Amino acid sequence: MLGRVFDPWRHTSTWWTLTHLVSDVAVGAVTFSVVVALLATTVGLLFTVIFAIPAFWLLMVSSRGLAHMERSRASALLGLELPDPVPPLQRTTWWRRLLERAKSGARWKEVGYLLLLLPLGLLNLALKDLPVGTAYAVWTGIGAAGTATVGILALGEPAGAARIACICLIVIGAIGLQAVESH
Repeated sequence: MLGRVFDPWRHTSTWWTLTHLVSDVAVGAVTFSVVVALLATTVGLLFTVIFAIPAFWLLMVSSRGLAHMERSRASALLGLELPDPVPPLQRTTWWRRLLERAKSGARWKEVGYLLLLLPLGLLNLALKDLPVGTAYAVWTGIGAAGTATVGILALGEPAGAARIACICLIVIGAIGLQAVESH
């Protein structure tokens, strides 16, 4: 009976999967930082298109390389062979190739995945200490409060007293759940 409890730990696949999960936060921090910095630079330079073009090109190329690295990591640690979802570029001029990159849904999915790698890695880390229900409630609460706050601050949505009170209640609820679970 006791041998069955420890049976999964005897397989190398368990250790490779654990290594993948633990390294998600570190890899996610790198990919998130690079993609957010280049995405913000590109958007910030849009008023001067001539400077935004090299930043956008660098975003696409670095995202491509980081996505390839992530597929290689999944292959090495998890034994998953993930095919490259992005077809080879067909255009011949640099401008057409840049436009082809911008129009490729698969490339934007890679960018989105690289952005989500850090938050999901942090969620995995949080699940180590918190029950799933609490971690999910805190995760969605913070997301809802953050989205509502961005709507008010950046998108000009109404900021009535009742709305702000509700956002505060969400944050207080998330803090309360964490405090209750830590005891």
